[in-house]
This record gives sequence, structure tokens and C-alpha cells, in this order.
Amino acid sequence: MSEKGQPEGTATEASALALEYKDGQPVITVSGGTAIPPKVTVVDEQGNPVALYCAEAITKPQARAAFTTADHALIYEAEHGLFDVSYAAAWTLGR
Repeated sequence: MSEKGQPEGTATEASALALEYKDGQPVITVSGGTAIPPKVTVVDEQGNPVALYCAEAITKPQARAAFTTADHALIYEAEHGLFDVSYAAAWTLGR
């Protein structure tokens, strides 16, 4: 991590996060890139922090694991402090 708390690497590696609502429930959608931060700070219109979302760390999924959502396929890489979204993306494409 850099001094500013940004993931190290190029900007093209960072994924974009968007908040959407599906069936009335808020869902964070990840698009592009290969890495997302394990913690996301939510700020109000004035830039004041109002919430912090933290993702759970999971181990690498088993080759035959049956995922019910793409979130179940996220892999936390503790060494880099980021999530590998490759399995989640593949699950989404294959459903």
C-alpha cells in the first residue's frame, strides 16, 4: 500500500466500484481492473466519513466448490491487501 492508502500498482489494475440496488437491496458492483480494496470508506457530500465497509477474507476456493453468488468466489490476497476478482468474474460470465 502507498502512503495515501492506495493499492500499489498502476491505475489500470484498480477496479471501479458502483452502488446499485437490486430487488431493493444495495449491492456494490465491481467492474474493470483486477484489484479492489478490502476496505471502502463512504463519505457524505462534504467529504466527511460516514461508514466503513470491510470485506471478509476467504481462502482460495476449492476447484469444485459450488458458488451461489460471485461474492462467494472472491479471493483475498493478504500479501497485497486486495481481492482477486478473477473467479468472481468467471462465475458471472458463466451463469
